[in-house]
Amino acid sequence: MGLLNVRSMAKKAPVILDIILQNNLDVLLTTETWLTPSNFESVLQVACPPEHAFYHQSRDGRRGGGVAIQLRKSYRGKQIWFSNITTFEYVAVVLKKEEWKDPVLLVNVYFPPGYNRGAFNAFLSEFGMLLDHINGVCDHVIFTGDFNIHVDQGHQPSTIEFYRLLQQFGLKQHVDTQTHNRGHTLDLVFTREVDVSDLIVVDPHISDHSIVIFKLSP
Repeated sequence: MGLLNVRSMAKKAPVILDIILQNNLDVLLTTETWLTPSNFESVLQVACPPEHAFYHQSRDGRRGGGVAIQLRKSYRGKQIWFSNITTFEYVAVVLKKEEWKDPVLLVNVYFPPGYNRGAFNAFLSEFGMLLDHINGVCDHVIFTGDFNIHVDQGHQPSTIEFYRLLQQFGLKQHVDTQTHNRGHTLDLVFTREVDVSDLIVVDPHISDHSIVIFKLSP
């Protein structure tokens, strides 16, 4: 799998395709696609190898944002939606694979930067409700995305509260190095009952974020 904030996919679709092929990615998760309901299909068709399908959620009523999941069709992904989500963008897919005993819920998230205390509290409340909703429904879960929380600064109240929420629901965060060119860890991978291994962070030089590449198995 790979996770990358692309900061506009429209003009980078061939590059995204090359990233998938060169790294032999079964799944690529992107944030800040900046795609719209009118162009996401045509752009993602260029960005996907023939054996991959894609799922996308555009930002509602404003420019920017957007999240996508591109994955091999052998994973038999099924998109699902959650209600009452307004503070962050997400795309969620239930993955099934022949050799897996159980399905895996994959949720790719973008929480915009520049928030104040009230906005962060609202995010924590909504994200906590989502975690509570899936708790006990799906044992194997993986969340990815650009959360714009400086988890490398462990003393920050936002980091402490976010990690407390993850721990409450038995989730483990796996990225421990900077993913942004200003030195912060913003792009996260956290899981429950899913093993993550061989995680590396590499700068593909197409945005201000690095790509996080890893393996997983439920």
